Amino acid sequence: MATERDPNRVYYRAGGFEQSRPILKGADATETFNFIPIVDVSNVFSPDLQVRKKLAAEIGKAVTEVGFFYAVNPPVEIKLMGM
Repeated sequence: MATERDPNRVYYRAGGFEQSRPILKGADATETFNFIPIVDVSNVFSPDLQVRKKLAAEIGKAVTEVGFFYAVNPPVEIKLMGM
């Protein structure tokens, strides 16, 4: 027999186990995101320090606000990526 779920909780699987957390409301709620940030990392090895600082700030903003991002245009050969 399935157990009844609390409608005030979010259920998910982590580490192979079902877990839950309360749904945050009011002052406890945090803002969510509408899209996953896309960061062009082609300049990661730029000789220009200001270009690298700008990229670092963009990555920092993405991981602070969303927690992750899509990295596009990495300066790595496709064959090294196993594709």
